[in-house]
Amino acid sequence: MVDDNGNWNWAKLVTLLPHSILLHLSAAKPPSPGFTRDIPSWAQSHDRAFTIRSAYELLDESNTLAPNGVWKVVSGFRGLQRIKSFLWLLAKDKLLTNVERVRCYITVNGRCDAYGASMESTHHLFRECQIVVAVWKGLIKPNKWVEFMSLKMLEWIPLNPVSPTYFAIVSDDWDLRFGAFRTVVGGYGRICEWRSSLNEIHILANSARLA
Repeated sequence: MVDDNGNWNWAKLVTLLPHSILLHLSAAKPPSPGFTRDIPSWAQSHDRAFTIRSAYELLDESNTLAPNGVWKVVSGFRGLQRIKSFLWLLAKDKLLTNVERVRCYITVNGRCDAYGASMESTHHLFRECQIVVAVWKGLIKPNKWVEFMSLKMLEWIPLNPVSPTYFAIVSDDWDLRFGAFRTVVGGYGRICEWRSSLNEIHILANSARLA
């Protein structure tokens, strides 16, 4: 498969292999007697040697978070246990959104139940859907709006309970309202019709403004 000059013998290869394989070969060096033997290596260690510790570090994403990271905040949440469990699922991106339901072959439609215009991912459900955006705008400081809507989820979840004055217009008990609002949106998004959940969401938003 290699010519006298040490290059791939394309004249022969094109008659034997499909185009997709040829593309992969073009990005790889041909075998050579001067090369050392290929051996498996572990990318998670500096010396490329596998260790049990590095495997656990790979599985435990929380090791890469700051001391006040998402898992510490979720475990210390002072609200209801069901909301704490919900926040944990949210941080793990394991909520049963329509996108997740499609992935699990539960449904064939991954679009948002409210308008059907976008795929209902976790990010869409809590920060893109027009219904949710309208409520957030009544709770979040205008000068913090862009940051609130663009932070990564694993940064967004802990920052709200830990620093209630950072985003919220009314910061008193913001951690509880933040957790409760997310649970209302997530729960109703999967259990009830959006139309019937709007009253609950707007009542919660109004109580946050008046608190």
